[in-house]
Amino acid sequence: MAKNKAQKAAEARTAEAERTRVGSDNPAAIQEKMDAVAAQPKANGKAAPTTQPATVSKQQLTVMRLTVALREQRQIEVKPEMLAQDGKYILINLGAAWPVIRIGTNGGVSLPAIKSYKEGFDTWVKADELLAKQTAREQKRAQAAATPAPAAKQVA
Repeated sequence: MAKNKAQKAAEARTAEAERTRVGSDNPAAIQEKMDAVAAQPKANGKAAPTTQPATVSKQQLTVMRLTVALREQRQIEVKPEMLAQDGKYILINLGAAWPVIRIGTNGGVSLPAIKSYKEGFDTWVKADELLAKQTAREQKRAQAAATPAPAAKQVA
């Protein structure tokens, strides 16, 4: 039976989609083919065991990168006891002199105890210095507010 223009165009689109889906530039299609080949039974009747590599989230990747940066630049070893899960955040508490470093699900790092800072690994690696500067400024302000200003002399 003959096909009209719409049927031919639909068939061409389907063929094009299947061709690009199976092409080497589509990783999802490649993964599907690899899974299908791996699931086929071997000659002895048993299927090959498929092991999926563990995917690392952005949050875990940032924790690893920060751990390496702290080890290389400051010689500080981050131990598992220093990591805490707080809802969707991972908190790193390195000690009393350090602020808590909070890492979000998308790998963003923040220092909730520090009022203002530049973004970047250099800042997070030197967070203890930033906290010391901030507390020194706050103490200086509190001390200035506690001491009364000298009263103006009365002229007689």
